[in-house]
Amino acid sequence: MKPVNEMVDQLVKAIRFICKKQNVSVSQMEADLGFSPGLISRWNKTKTSPSFDKIAAIMEYLGVTYDELMSSNIPEQSANTMFIHPKDKELCEKLRLESESGRMKWFELRKDGPFHVTIESIFPDWTEFHFHIVYYTAFKDGFFILTLQYEIHDTQLNMKAELFSLAEDGLDPRHIHDDDLNAMKILKCVDHDLYMDLVSQKTESMEDDFLAS
Repeated sequence: MKPVNEMVDQLVKAIRFICKKQNVSVSQMEADLGFSPGLISRWNKTKTSPSFDKIAAIMEYLGVTYDELMSSNIPEQSANTMFIHPKDKELCEKLRLESESGRMKWFELRKDGPFHVTIESIFPDWTEFHFHIVYYTAFKDGFFILTLQYEIHDTQLNMKAELFSLAEDGLDPRHIHDDDLNAMKILKCVDHDLYMDLVSQKTESMEDDFLAS
């Protein structure tokens, strides 16, 4: 039998994978099931084994069996790579190259910015993170958007960067699926100081975990 921390890690990965496959955000599922915001994320951080009634509720909500939920056949990177369309990969690569060359200029979005989007459309996991930042760059009548979410819990840093395209103000942004690496590389160009602070925190956390093991 796997250790509890490995089972919880596998469970959370499976839940996120299936939610993404069904185009359902984890935060929306938590709200629909009456769970406290960010509960599933906390399971992973604290390695706390959830009660079976909560697992059963998730199984019913997602329409999966226990074996499917706890399957060990989900690839390590499947939640990221399975849904990457070749066009999205090309977009991410070009955005990264244009940003690194300095030809593409990014700005932090303020309340009086050039467009307005709903929180849910660019931060589907809003409740799982404490800090949220939006950057944008204009192209013709539209925009490319870079979002950053992060939080620090008991010295552990959890962060997530994503890219979106917005054809024009008033429309819904489209998520550009990527493996997160290009988005983080773009963040390095957009806000180098913050990027280095986050990387330093992540590195320190890993080193502390190693020393404590």
